[in-house]
Amino acid sequence: MRKHFFIIFCTIAICAISVLSMPFSVYAYVDDSQMRPITEAFGEIGATVEYKYPEDTLTVKKDGQTAVMKLRSRLLYRDGKSYQLDREVAVYNDRAYVSPDAVTKSFGALPERVVDPNKPMVCLTFDDGPYSPVTDSILDVLEAYNSKATFFVTGNMIWQYPETYKRTYELGMGLGSHTYYHPHLPLCTWDQIVSELDMTNQVSEAVIGTGLGMLRPPHGESNDMVRYAAGVPIIKWNVDTLDWLYLNCDTIYHRAVDNISDGDIVLMHDLLDVTNQAVWIMVPALLEQGYQLVTVPEMITAKGWTLDAGVEYYCVKP
Repeated sequence: MRKHFFIIFCTIAICAISVLSMPFSVYAYVDDSQMRPITEAFGEIGATVEYKYPEDTLTVKKDGQTAVMKLRSRLLYRDGKSYQLDREVAVYNDRAYVSPDAVTKSFGALPERVVDPNKPMVCLTFDDGPYSPVTDSILDVLEAYNSKATFFVTGNMIWQYPETYKRTYELGMGLGSHTYYHPHLPLCTWDQIVSELDMTNQVSEAVIGTGLGMLRPPHGESNDMVRYAAGVPIIKWNVDTLDWLYLNCDTIYHRAVDNISDGDIVLMHDLLDVTNQAVWIMVPALLEQGYQLVTVPEMITAKGWTLDAGVEYYCVKP
């Protein structure tokens, strides 16, 4: 009887998830026969649990470790790998019902992250930030899935969100310059181009202690003068989500995931919350397809290429 009740309850709970519109904190319960608090698992180990909509994820955090349970797929994603759970994870109001083995799979020993040059990989890249309301959430999902991306930052935004910029650096994400004021560089003088890059490097050094060794020109615009004046590798892209144009989570997701292949560089912008929403479903989807999510320098090294000053990179194909 109790098992029948639990199955019915889960069905109702999962349906209820779809109508929720805001993330909220939850308490974790387990054991479908007793519905007792899972104090031996999440409670007593001091973990926090949060459900997020529309991602349908249950995020468990403890001592700097993060595990993400995908509610509808009966999988727990961690460190780029997925683990099958014994039962569905279901959330209803302020309670979550999870598989007993989820705790072990959430907080086992963290494996060392290794980029395998023999496996496919892609670079997710983000322009115009840092912008704390969006960038921090994108960092959350990347951290949860033990993945990396590259952020091309503007100097004036670093000053506004130094803590987010510092976190991006500390998480080992790739970092590059997107100039200070985001001008059309081919319309600038040589001195103006140099000034844009120097100012961005100076503010970066003030916040994280180092400058930026790559450039993504605003609007992707460059010419011979820009390439020579920059004196660093120019990183462009070959998969454009056009997130700024469509402003639609599903469209952004499909423009990336449906057109991806090994060595691609994907363009997005971390000023847009709709992009953040797309990234939360994009990251696990790409991992399920077998892709490694890496920084631009990681992919350059893994593919046996070199990053050279003044050279433009659209993708890094084998």
